[in-house]
Order: sequence, then C-alpha cells, then structure tokens
Amino acid sequence: MDPATPVRDEWTTRATWMLLGVVLIHCVFASIYSAITPYRSPGFTHGSLLPDIGFPDERAHANLIQLVREDRPYPVLDPKDPQFQENYQAHQPPGYYWTVAQALKIAGYQDIRREPAGRFARSVNFLFGALNLVGVGFLVYWLTGRRRQALTAAAIVALVPANLILSAAINNDVMLFALVTWCLGALVWGVRTASGWKMALSVGVLAGLAMLTKTTAILLFAPILLMGIHRDWRSRLPWLGLAVVIALIVVAPWWMRNLSVYGEPLVTQRFAEAFPGSFDKHPFRSFMAGYGWFHRLVNFTIESSTGVFGYFDLHYPNLTLLEAFFWIVAFFVSAGFLAVWYGGDKTDLLALGVFTLLLCLTYFRFNLDYFQPQARYLFPALPVVAWLMAAGLRLIHWRWTLVWMALYAFVNMATIPWVTAEFEKRTDQSRWPAYVRE
Repeated sequence: MDPATPVRDEWTTRATWMLLGVVLIHCVFASIYSAITPYRSPGFTHGSLLPDIGFPDERAHANLIQLVREDRPYPVLDPKDPQFQENYQAHQPPGYYWTVAQALKIAGYQDIRREPAGRFARSVNFLFGALNLVGVGFLVYWLTGRRRQALTAAAIVALVPANLILSAAINNDVMLFALVTWCLGALVWGVRTASGWKMALSVGVLAGLAMLTKTTAILLFAPILLMGIHRDWRSRLPWLGLAVVIALIVVAPWWMRNLSVYGEPLVTQRFAEAFPGSFDKHPFRSFMAGYGWFHRLVNFTIESSTGVFGYFDLHYPNLTLLEAFFWIVAFFVSAGFLAVWYGGDKTDLLALGVFTLLLCLTYFRFNLDYFQPQARYLFPALPVVAWLMAAGLRLIHWRWTLVWMALYAFVNMATIPWVTAEFEKRTDQSRWPAYVRE
C-alpha cells in the first residue's frame, strides 16, 4: 500500500475544540427543531386532517422501534396486512431500530408512542448527527491534510436546515450518514497510512453496519473498490477486497433472513408490489412531459436541499433566494473540483465522485417510479460536496467559512419562528374547518 502521506497541517487541540464547537451548534439547532415540531399530533394540512403532522414517516419509524423494544418478531412488509399503514417501514434493515430500542431500554422508557419517550428517541439522532460532523472533519482532514479545510467542510454540513431537521427526527437517515462518512474516512485514512488489515476491518465493519441501516449503503462498494485504481494497486486491492468480504459477512444474516421471507435479499420486488409507482408512470412519453418532470425534480430537489418542513407542506416563501444559494454552492463546488483535479493524484476524486454519481443516478431512477424529490436521499454524499466546496472557498480565503456559517445561522434563526407559527396554525383546532371539528 501507499507509504504514509505527510500531513502538512498538524491537528491541534484548538482545532479539536473548534470542531466540537461546530458540533455543539448543530446539536443546539437540532434540539430546537425537535422541540418546535409536534410529536404524533393531529393537524389539518394538505386539505385534510392527518393523525401526525410532524416529521414525515416518523410515526412509522417509531412504530418499528416499539416492536423491537418489545422484543416482538420483526414485521414483514405485506400490503394485505391490516397493520400495513403502521408498519410500512418493515422493509428497512434493523440496525437503526435496534440501536434506538436499546437506548430506550437503558433510559427506562417503555412506550415510544408517548411523547417523553418519543422526544428521547429523537435526541438519539443528535448523537448520530454529531458523529457525522466529526466524521466529515476526519474524512476531509485525511483527504487534504489541512485542518482548516476539514473544519470548513464540517461547518458547511452542520447548518443546512434540511440536515438539522433530520437530526431532530426519528429516522434511519442520520445513522446512515454517520456510518457512510466514517466508512469513507476510514477508507481514505487506510490508504494514506498503509494500514492494510486495520483499514480492511474498519471499512468492512462500517460498510456492513451501514447496509444494516439502509440498503442505499450498498453503493459504498464502488468507492472501496475504486480506491484500487492506483499505481500501487497490487498492494491495495487485496485489502480492499477483504473489506468488501467483511462487509458482506456483517450484512449476510439480514440478507439471508430476507431470502427466506421474501425470496430476495434486498426486498426490491416486494417493495414495488407494496408501493405502486407515482401518478406519472411514463414521464418521458414526450419531450415536453419529460422536460416538465425533470424541471419539477430539479426545483424540488434544490428547495429540499435547504429545507421543506412538516409533511412536505411548509415551503420557504422565497424560492429565488434558495436558488441563489444553490448556484453559489454550485460555483464553489465546481471551483473546488477543478482545484482538486489539477492538484495531484485523482484516485480519491474518482472514487468519491463515482459514489456521488451513483447516488444521483439511483435518485433519478427512484423518482421515475416514485416522485419523491427529497434531497435527503442524496445527503450520504454531502461530505463529498462539502469537501469540494471547502476547496473552492479556500481559493479565496478560509475565513469565508465564517461568512457562510453566519448566513446559514441567520437562515435557521429566521426559519425557526416561522415553522413554529405554522405548526401552531395546523394544530389549533379552532382553525380547522367546522366539519373536521364536528
């Protein structure tokens, strides 16, 4: 494997405290979003009364945690099941649900359907959000050898409202983000320090745990193997191959269970049967139809990359401002990409770039059948975007990170009272139509 890469900037105690400060800011904002969002509360929205207007899918995630908490058999995804609407997340791997269930047991909570237990379960994702940010710093530090760039990348990820509301809710996304980020970080660290078996073990276990959290993590096999495209591939590939084998061993029990229950390891066919496609089954039946579909996909993705709240019904009033944010990010990411491309060895950029591209392609394919343009599906690649954006910001001056943090801190401080007021409107029964109140 590679000889150890010289680190140009020594990691200091001061840098550690600065990273912990970024983590603390993220956790504070996430706790505020958690506090202002109703938990299992009915409300009137989208023209009808919903049993829960808090975070999308949170109720189903919580129900699955409760089943695991009670040591009941893991449910089977079956659209004919009378409890299907309560257990429609049953296709998800059990890693996150088992983790939160154990936390509930340790904390002494019996029923996640009650608000105190639910609020505690939400707080578990504060920890995963924090671990993700530390992982971003670790990954970018080993990619660049620059502590300021590592801190910049962590700060970029920390204050995105869409990322904060995920850290504030019960969902398996944030645990996935943390595991994916640390897996990529361990991969880069391993090839930098020539630590063969340590790298194989850490990368393999983290990739396996990520696949036990959400099936999306199967895309990690691409960057793991692509790291072998290097002049020292003969010494790299055996260890990278071992990492893949370890990951498969970790996830094998879950896939074997799925084979016995569904006849397939990834539950893709049963998922398609349980959830028919979206209203637009053939978006490319004509040029204009395809253009309209793609335009909606891009616009909603840009908007949700900053934040759409509630049951996708609380939209920022000024989309022009969000589009400006997006193009600013796109500019700095492009500048960072060019700086990295012409800066030396391209193996890291190739491996992480292909991972990001595959994530975008699966997102595109998913939206052909299920039009759910939610940027959170792309967030496993957010550390890669932050790395490139940090490289772009560095071309001007690293202090621009402070400007970016201040801007997004302001966005969050403006968002919080607005979202609070909107939730109050939706849960205030005096505002519901008369036929609903009766």
